[in-house]
Formats: sequence, C-alpha cells, structure tokens
Amino acid sequence: MNDAQKVEAKAAAPPQETSQGPVTVPDRPITCATEDRLGFAAYAGVFTAYFLHHDTPTPLTLAVSGPWGSGKTSLAWLIDERLKVTENWRGRWFEEPLTCRFNAWHHADAPNIGVALAAHVGRLLGPERHLWLRALQPLPTTMLSPSRRWWRRIWQGMAGVFLALAGLMALVWLFPALHDKMGPIGAVPAHATNPVVLAAAGSALLALATRAYKAAGLLGSYLETPQALAAKGSIAEVRAHLGVLVRQALRQRPGGKATRRLVIFIDDLERCPGDKALGLCEVVSQLLDHPGVIVVLISDLAPLAAAAATRYQEADTGVPAAVLGQRYLDKLINMRFNLPPLSTASVRRLFDNEPTVGGP
Repeated sequence: MNDAQKVEAKAAAPPQETSQGPVTVPDRPITCATEDRLGFAAYAGVFTAYFLHHDTPTPLTLAVSGPWGSGKTSLAWLIDERLKVTENWRGRWFEEPLTCRFNAWHHADAPNIGVALAAHVGRLLGPERHLWLRALQPLPTTMLSPSRRWWRRIWQGMAGVFLALAGLMALVWLFPALHDKMGPIGAVPAHATNPVVLAAAGSALLALATRAYKAAGLLGSYLETPQALAAKGSIAEVRAHLGVLVRQALRQRPGGKATRRLVIFIDDLERCPGDKALGLCEVVSQLLDHPGVIVVLISDLAPLAAAAATRYQEADTGVPAAVLGQRYLDKLINMRFNLPPLSTASVRRLFDNEPTVGGP
C-alpha cells in the first residue's frame, strides 16, 4: 500500500473515541467566579471597586458592549456576585448593595418594556423600606405579584371592616343618646382605652394616612397608562415619586448620604425591537436618574444606535445616520466599556476546562 492509499484509508476509517469525549461549550453565561475560564474576574473586580467607591458620581449609566457571545452577561453575573461579598462593601457602606437584574428580551412582547422595568425596580425597592413606610406608603397594586395582591385584598377587607367599626364607634361616642338604642355596642365606646376602640381608631388613622399619600397612585397610573400620563406632563412627578422609593430603600439620611447603593443590570437589550429598546432607554434617563443608582446596560450598542438614527434622521436630515446614533448614545451613557476579544490562551482554557491563572 502506497502513501496515497494509506491517507485515503485513514480518512475513511471511523474516528477513534478519546477518553475525554467530545468537547462542547454550552451557550449560557457563567454565574460565579468558580466557573470563570476567560479571566473576566479581573474586570469584575475593577467594576465592583468603582461602583462601591464613595467618590463615584451617581446617577451613573454604564454600558458593557460587545458582540453576541462575547461574555457580556457572564461579566455582569461576576460583578453582581462580587458586589454581595461582605468584605467588598463593609467599611464603605452600612448595608449590602441592592442589585436588580432585568432581562429586556424576556419582556419584549410587553407593550412598553420601560414600564415593565419601572415595575420590576419598584417591586425590588418596596420590601427594602422600613415597615412603617410600607404601611403608610404602599406600592400600587400593579407593581405587586399575584400572591401579594391577594394578601393586600385581605388586608384591605379587614381595614374596611375596622374603618366602618370606627365610624360606628365615633357616632355612638358623639351622641350619648344612642348608647341605650345600640344595646351592647353602645357600651363599647364608654371607655377610651377599650381595645376595640383603639383598634378601630388606629385602622381609621392608617387608612386616612395611606389615602393622603398620592405617590403610589400616581406611579400606578403611569404603569397602567404611560402614554396618557406623559401627555399630561406628569412624568416629572412620577420621577419624583420613584425617587422617594429609591431614597427610602437606600436609607438615605437627612444629609443626603445613603447607607448603600442600587445597581440595575439590564441585559439583552439588542434582542428587542428598536422602538421598544429606545423606550426602555428613555425610562432609564427619565425615571432612574437618582443619587445612589447605577444602571448597567449589557448590550451590543450598534443595533441601539441604528434604531436611534432611524427614529431621529427625519428630524435632522443634515446629519449622517451614524452620527445621530452616536449622539444618542453619548447622551444616554456616561461610561462605555467595550469587551475586548478573547485571547487564544483564554479560549484554550475554556475548552480544556482549565482554571484561570492570569488575565484574559
């Protein structure tokens, strides 16, 4: 058998199975540092230190940009993990930073992704407030999960019963002639420290105080009909009320200093339709620009710039589309980090499942 025949026979032979088996890399982001094979932990450490530094100006909008599959979501998970490490924030802040993860693509079928983002952030901030604030200033029903809505209906029903009882007790107390006509009920308000009277009066005051607080109602109206509220020019008021929730959740003191920070990760923005992605960006710039808030846009920015150029090109025909898109991004984003290409060594570590020794 000559050399040519040997080559043909080798090519026709079935591949030999190795002890390691086929090497595949799943299309999913890593969620912790132990899975890091690309050296992204070094980037995550820098971003964590920057986000937690007291001199870092806020509000801040940061973009982590790169093509699909470059590891943007993995880097975001690593940053999120490091932010929650006690040694990283203790000594600088009194409490662990709040982190919020929002996948825009999962809400792409919603009429307005920005409204979904505002509701998602509100649901995170609500339970982080003090108990008395949650009682006096409840979140709108539209921002609650189905189970929490069910519990709210129960509490509202109980409050309604006590409120009616308080009105009846007040009527009997104001008109002593009704004592005898009301029978046993007429004798209840005779003593000011009666538990029934105190419970009824307390619930009545709580109900009145809750109704006096209009922030929840206005924010709920925005979540239900954002276009109508924008037409009325009330977006500034919605922003102010959402800022109240942010300050309460971050435990901001009278001097303006907060005890922690809020970091919002918005992922897969480039997978959404252009108009909806721009609507979400508008919510970020209009409603989430509050002290202590850091927004991280995880997206390939090229589709977002193209969508912005398409929208505003008719209004400014003298400027090239590429320039219009870049101007839009410059107004929205304070800082941009382009994820560098992976090195040959890092890709080899990924397929060989070797631990990371150096950088990427």
